[in-house]
Amino acid sequence: EWQKTYDRKNPWGRKLFSARSRCVDPNQVSYKNYGAKGIRCDLTMAQIRFLWERDGAWSMKIPSIDRRNSKGNYTLSNCRFIELSLNIGIGLKERYADRNLPNFCVKCGEKHYSKGLCRSHYNRQHRILFRGFCNTKDCKGNIHALGLCNKHYLSKRKLLNKEG
Repeated sequence: EWQKTYDRKNPWGRKLFSARSRCVDPNQVSYKNYGAKGIRCDLTMAQIRFLWERDGAWSMKIPSIDRRNSKGNYTLSNCRFIELSLNIGIGLKERYADRNLPNFCVKCGEKHYSKGLCRSHYNRQHRILFRGFCNTKDCKGNIHALGLCNKHYLSKRKLLNKEG
């Protein structure tokens, strides 16, 4: 009960604890991406509170601490609070930067998800039903149902129904 009260009064404390544990605790799942690569957390409680207030994290849906330079340490000059959804997108963009995907959906102009489409347009075109990989030539490498994405599965099912 006291933990909930503390978290409500000091929400930045949990973010600092998480950042420190990623950098120090080898049992932490994400330690391999932070501490094992030499990234340190040099932030103090006063500094993280300053960042919280400066960036308006209290008004965010799910605030997340972001390092501007992803190879740098957690320091006052390198950190900021941003929405978690935006922070995840930054990580994906860095990870897949070599694929030269467009930054925006070719249909509606929103941020891309895959193959030049935003998440909603991509999901409408290729709904993922079960784990597996689509084995059609134009859809190679995407995770889909029973070896076919929904689009190809439905078209094959229509053919089978017409023949049967």
